Amino acid sequence: MSAEQLRRRWGGPVMPYAAAAGAVTGAWLLVGVPLAVVLLLAAACLWRPSPLLALVAVAALAGFFGSRAVDGLVDAPSGPVEGWVRLLDDPRPLGTNGVRVTVRHGHARLEARAYGAVAARLDDLLAGERVRVLGTARSATSDWHRWRHVAATLNVDAVDDRAEAAPLAGFTNRVRRLLDSGARSLPDDSRAMFAGMVYGDDRSQSPRLYDDFRAAGLGHLLVVSGQNVAFVLALASPLVTRARPGVRLIVLLALLGVFAVLTRFEPSVLRAVTM
Repeated sequence: MSAEQLRRRWGGPVMPYAAAAGAVTGAWLLVGVPLAVVLLLAAACLWRPSPLLALVAVAALAGFFGSRAVDGLVDAPSGPVEGWVRLLDDPRPLGTNGVRVTVRHGHARLEARAYGAVAARLDDLLAGERVRVLGTARSATSDWHRWRHVAATLNVDAVDDRAEAAPLAGFTNRVRRLLDSGARSLPDDSRAMFAGMVYGDDRSQSPRLYDDFRAAGLGHLLVVSGQNVAFVLALASPLVTRARPGVRLIVLLALLGVFAVLTRFEPSVLRAVTM
């Protein structure tokens, strides 16, 4: 079979599935492929396109990033921890008076847990922001933590100084706080629904609200979806209609990127943005 016939046969509908399978396999096995090998495979694909070579390159790239993702599990912190951490997601309720949030301390991902007055200080933060904490770390051994690349749990005893997030994350956090403040006059359930439907924040939704919507077959309405991407594009289209195609493309791509960050990269939003 010639190279042209091979590309014609495998370059159609089969290739995306093969590439996805290779990426998943590489990430699952966590093969530590050197970056130089990945770059050489990518260069070879550009020099002589081949579906099979592209599949190997994608799997190698996934293996490289998969192995990098668990590097922080090797030297998990244990014992007293004092220093700056950066929030990787938004704090979520834990029990009746606690919160939990994934943070980065050095090269390690930790699951920080706090209760009482300390929890109230952490609960006011959003993803991307930094805070100085004092606590005790204990190595995490469960598979659930490992697959989330969490090296240890951190019981926070005190929260001191705080610092703003990077510019993009800081901007989206200000938008989220502005939307949240504008909805404070709503009842609790309505406010929780608004946060979930508009920017994907479902932390305040009660189990009763979720069960009622799920029983009615409307559970998907409580979270942000791909339809929100269409609404964002519809609102922006009058502003970019007269712009040149290149400018219009840049503006729309930037807007979609900001919306993806705003919604914390919800899977449905990522799918709609990619499409």
